[in-house]
Amino acid sequence: MRLVKIANSPDEVERALAELGLGPRAPPRPRPTLPGQLELELVA
Repeated sequence: MRLVKIANSPDEVERALAELGLGPRAPPRPRPTLPGQLELELVA
């Protein structure tokens, strides 16, 4: 790991993430499976 930038305000955090190609928010959580729905594990 290495220190990239120090950000203290929400605007600075958003700008720093944008410079790294990341969005200002975390990705959405996956939807829960419906009752009785088959769930398969995908292995690459």
